[in-house]
Amino acid sequence: MTQEIQELEARLFEERLKELCRRAYNQGLDDARTNQSYPPMFKKEDVADYFQVSKASVENIIRMSGFPKSKIVNARYPRDEVIKWANASENIERVNLLKQAN
Repeated sequence: MTQEIQELEARLFEERLKELCRRAYNQGLDDARTNQSYPPMFKKEDVADYFQVSKASVENIIRMSGFPKSKIVNARYPRDEVIKWANASENIERVNLLKQAN
């Protein structure tokens, strides 16, 4: 009886783990599709679209400390670095406060 319960628990655990992996994989695909749909170098319009803010708010965002900027082209922002910057917890809070203020 104890062995049967352990086997059932093991199967249940395995099924839950498979489901978790499937969801994580699908979320990764969705994130990649979303992020890769943007050009490699953001313009201000792309920044506004990505953060779902007005163009006026973009000016405040690009002035935030550490916001990635192209060293080669003015008013261009490297997509992958912007996304990485945006996902840093302290920047999420700063951008959310900016959204609430506008």
